[in-house]
Amino acid sequence: MARSRQTKYLLIGGGVAAARAVGSIRDLDRNGAIVLVTDEPRMPYDRPPLSKGIITGDVRAREISSNRRFFYLKHRVRILRRTSVTALQLEGAEPEATLSDGGRVRFERALIATGGRPRRLRVPGAELSGIHTLRTVADAQSIAAESGDGKAAVIVGGGFIGLELAASLSQVGTRVTLVEPRDHLWPPSTPPALSEYLRSYLESLGVTVHTGIAVEAFVGEERVRAVRTEAVAREQHAPAARAAGGEIACDFVCVAVGIEPNSSLAESAGLETDDGILVDEKVCTSDPRIFAAGDVCRFRDPFSGAARRVEHHENAEYGGLLAGANMAEADRRYDFLPTLWSDIGALTIDVAGDETRYDSLVERGRLPDIAEPSGRAPTAATAYQTRTHQERAKKASDGNSAQSGWIAIGFKDGQPLCYFALGARRADLSAAQLLIRNRAQGAEPGNAQTSHMREQLADSSRALPEIARELLR
Repeated sequence: MARSRQTKYLLIGGGVAAARAVGSIRDLDRNGAIVLVTDEPRMPYDRPPLSKGIITGDVRAREISSNRRFFYLKHRVRILRRTSVTALQLEGAEPEATLSDGGRVRFERALIATGGRPRRLRVPGAELSGIHTLRTVADAQSIAAESGDGKAAVIVGGGFIGLELAASLSQVGTRVTLVEPRDHLWPPSTPPALSEYLRSYLESLGVTVHTGIAVEAFVGEERVRAVRTEAVAREQHAPAARAAGGEIACDFVCVAVGIEPNSSLAESAGLETDDGILVDEKVCTSDPRIFAAGDVCRFRDPFSGAARRVEHHENAEYGGLLAGANMAEADRRYDFLPTLWSDIGALTIDVAGDETRYDSLVERGRLPDIAEPSGRAPTAATAYQTRTHQERAKKASDGNSAQSGWIAIGFKDGQPLCYFALGARRADLSAAQLLIRNRAQGAEPGNAQTSHMREQLADSSRALPEIARELLR
């Protein structure tokens, strides 16, 4: 007979958002029962090392847990692994969750932190073995098992995960070809200078990069052995695509073309959704007893005013902390400037703000020279084990030079909205974040105030923290 449980807090998901919610709840409520449900066989873990340290072997799976096992024992959290919530019944005063094993859990408040699932390509041959996506430890371990000297891999997708995988696989001797249908790497909003730099860096690692190329089919009998491609026309008046007839031989394929939010549970429960679960400034859904955080939720950015779904670790951390506090009856609002990083081989790129909506850029400093790698490139993932959310920025240079690193500050309607940075000092990142958080209201593009700000920020001979202090007086 299926078991029935009762709890005060139900956490649905096995990622960092649910893990952080535990501590946040316990800060305010010492005694309320907590049940965490995850369909994974592992305790909640962090995902950034999957495309890096797990692939290269520098990080072991047991080292990426969001918290040690004792943490959950100390906070009296019941964890149900290899289990999923299949339905939420929200009618009545006492909502209930149905589990995949037939059990039920009655609860007072719940957090949906179900993340997303990798998008797949709907092309001939997509069902062949040897075609991987990356979302879980098991996915990363499967890719790592196929890689190594003499192996050839095709990566489909030139976004965050695609580039991280390309660098990691090349570091273990895999011959990598990356295919991207757009004409540049990283997301569409990436400054051209940074996109071209990333391409040059990957090529210095031995990665073959093809842009403007789409996958037409996967070729093989039972297992993939090649990727058939077609060139994508770049002129709007030209045909949408023309067949190139090319084939890239490979031993395995990694498809990294983004994720889709796992919001079906919320949809079937009658919660409001739109490319994710809609939440308010307290990350509360349309039902006041249900909260959502991480990749699955869509919130209003307090700095850009846009409705966004941010698919990055630090936003999931913050969302879990905020959700946990508000589930325990705090009254806190979303006030996080979304920040993200990407470790691509030895490079670390930092981005903050709403990087999708800027209309102009001010660049400071210069992108570093790309040195020819000697032997195996150092991997940024090695240091992941000792990095925390607060300590990440220490990886940036702390040099005193005003021209240290490169940073491009994005403007919208004359005001700082975001930045992209490579090798920038920690102090510069903090100053840029402060400018975005405190941007002047009501300024119009081209007026004296805005022009002065842009002129000051473009002056790379002066330290950015000094400029920020002057502008914010």
